[in-house]
Amino acid sequence: MPSAFDADLATARDGWLLPAFGRAVTYTTAAGVATSIDQAMVGPVEDVDEDAPDGRVLRQVREVSISTDDVADPQINATVTIDSVVYAVEAITSQTYAMSTLRVVRIGSREKSRPEYRG
Repeated sequence: MPSAFDADLATARDGWLLPAFGRAVTYTTAAGVATSIDQAMVGPVEDVDEDAPDGRVLRQVREVSISTDDVADPQINATVTIDSVVYAVEAITSQTYAMSTLRVVRIGSREKSRPEYRG
């Protein structure tokens, strides 16, 4: 049973928080079943440069909070589409009876190594 705080937070979430700040996203399971979510809390993109065996990669990481009414049991082998950009669910960082927070990532190449390119 949720605490009084959790119940109040869920009321605020549904009453004004998500309608004011929520964004439309699509959650897609590994089996390809898509769920449109009208009001998800989407965090900013964090760009992380990393070394890779064949050059450098850019990891774009962000957090997305979705209602358990929309997706009751999110999985890490799913994807989330935000503004036509597909992100893989890397981790579920928080899960309560009302909300799940997902860390999503998109990985692209920054530069590729080429033989004898530099030197």
